[in-house]
Amino acid sequence: MDYNAIAQSLLAGMTGSNGNMGAGNKRGVITVAGLNEARGFNLNPGESIVLIDANDDVFYIKECDEIGKSTTRSFKYEEIELDDAPAGAVSKKEFDKLSGDVKELKTMIKEIADGKHSAKQDAQ
Repeated sequence: MDYNAIAQSLLAGMTGSNGNMGAGNKRGVITVAGLNEARGFNLNPGESIVLIDANDDVFYIKECDEIGKSTTRSFKYEEIELDDAPAGAVSKKEFDKLSGDVKELKTMIKEIADGKHSAKQDAQ
């Protein structure tokens, strides 16, 4: 998984920047041990970065304005289960049951047409 691309995309979305950093400013994913270490992380004026907390499900966005004043924002994250099926789609289990029902109906129709199916069999 390309954590650098994810971090850059996340940073661009959260800060409104285009996410393109110059070659000299490019950094990888950086882990820190808590908020104090994130606050102490040095940035150049005009730079921003995503810092991942190594001890908790938290990440920080640290930004430094043009005059050198930095801010650090904290965010919690958690893994989510993505539903790959589009809305209104049936599960494989539901499809298999429906397929079995259709096969059973076809068999019954064929038996009725051939005169092999009686009302007594329906009652069973």
